[in-house]
Amino acid sequence: MYEEIIGIVYPKYIEIPTNILNPENMFRSLFIHEPKGLNRPEELTFLKEIQTDIKKSTKRQYTIITIFRERELVTQPIQTLAAKWSKNAKIYPEQYTGFGGHLEEYDKTYWNCIIRETQEEIGFQLKPERLQFIRTHDYLSKNRSGTDPITNTDKNESFEPIYYIEIAMYLYLALPHEWDNIKHKEPENMSKPQWMTRNQMNHQIWTPSIQYYKDQIFDEYIPQYLEEWTNYGKITNNLFQQQFPDKEIPNEYKTPYDGDKQEIMAEKPNHL
Repeated sequence: MYEEIIGIVYPKYIEIPTNILNPENMFRSLFIHEPKGLNRPEELTFLKEIQTDIKKSTKRQYTIITIFRERELVTQPIQTLAAKWSKNAKIYPEQYTGFGGHLEEYDKTYWNCIIRETQEEIGFQLKPERLQFIRTHDYLSKNRSGTDPITNTDKNESFEPIYYIEIAMYLYLALPHEWDNIKHKEPENMSKPQWMTRNQMNHQIWTPSIQYYKDQIFDEYIPQYLEEWTNYGKITNNLFQQQFPDKEIPNEYKTPYDGDKQEIMAEKPNHL
């Protein structure tokens, strides 16, 4: 009842938890794409006067995946899988997120990384033929207002003032027979994974990449994915050159589906 009333009075309300160490850090995610029509925080950080600092900063590479599921009826809203970081999380506590993690040296590619991380976090084995790289998201760990996503750290652990963050974003369609394979493997780090509609997502605070591209995921990437899947029974697994049409695909962004010479991880299924 309370949520219904709030939704009527304040249709764009967002729930902000207050039981974390530094709740003000949430505003970095909350307003990451506002106000409309102006340069956003990530874009503002790449002004010429700080290019030297960017080159000196440490590069951190991560992956994140948006898993969505099929609808029984076309009138039903699309649902995506999400979890909320615990209040003791080192980065972005009490914020909702997809799944993924840090690119390790042994991963060699973001593709391998997201498959490994999804298995580790929720026990879910991604089928390579339905895994799609959609875009990269780059930003600095401190924006122009000075907020820092690091909120809980060990006293002996030191961080440089600026990190250059590169996040490879993925999309995946989970079929009905796979839904029961999703597990809650890291209860100390995050809440139990749950399916959420776009409307439900709009009332929560998300980690930067999802907060920044949430609307584009629903309005562009998911419809594009479903159109290919419905019409052809397969998808374009790598959209890197859709984002960067004049660039060759860097090694870390390559997938087993980029060409016959690729021998990274999975083999191409026979039916594709």
